[in-house]
Amino acid sequence: MDRDRLKDIHQSDLSESRVNEDFVVWMKTKGPFWLLFCLILIFAFLFWTRYQQGQAVYVRDAWVNLEQATLPESLLDVAQQYPDVGAVSDLARLRAAQRYLASVNANRNFNHTPEDPQILTAQQREIYLADATRLFRSIVNEPDTELDRTLIIINAISGLAAIAEIEMDFPKAVSLYEEAATLAAPNYPLLSQRLTARAQSDVTEDITLPAPVEPEPAATADDGAPLTVDETLQELMNAPDTSGSE
Repeated sequence: MDRDRLKDIHQSDLSESRVNEDFVVWMKTKGPFWLLFCLILIFAFLFWTRYQQGQAVYVRDAWVNLEQATLPESLLDVAQQYPDVGAVSDLARLRAAQRYLASVNANRNFNHTPEDPQILTAQQREIYLADATRLFRSIVNEPDTELDRTLIIINAISGLAAIAEIEMDFPKAVSLYEEAATLAAPNYPLLSQRLTARAQSDVTEDITLPAPVEPEPAATADDGAPLTVDETLQELMNAPDTSGSE
């Protein structure tokens, strides 16, 4: 009986020895490969996490810089720096064009003060109107993307219509207002009605374009950040409907 027991113990020792030898052989042959594979997975996970964090910061900075920019030059810098963050580039160009238009309407430079009104010269007016037209057109002619740019394009077309009024090209202004109304009809019926009423009204009368009002900050990590309605369009939306009162 003792011999059988000793035999079993010896057999167990041999089995454990073979297991140890197999493990050592596996570690020498395949171990380095699997160790390298695990390290690669860990580094890939860390890189992806860092990349996502960097993207979130990049998007946040884009919206913050957009809200902080006030002059057309700084807005255009934002548009060039963040062309791939949602509507930031479009909104920056739109606001820059609106700044030029508001400056022409007020006949004052951007940094004027009561003590130094800085009246625009005829040449400055032409340059500002040309810059505003170029920026509005760049928005309208932008290739379609997955982002819904309808409201931004309506703003841009309305801006072009306002420029046509300033230049006293009233048939062009009417045509642009009608184009904006058609574009707004499917999703913004009330806005479409106001734009149509504007096109059908006496556009030869003087209009006052309000200085653009900054919306609430919209910093978000989502590319589909909320858009804002230009104040000029907002006034059209809120104005009483007189189209059927005749």
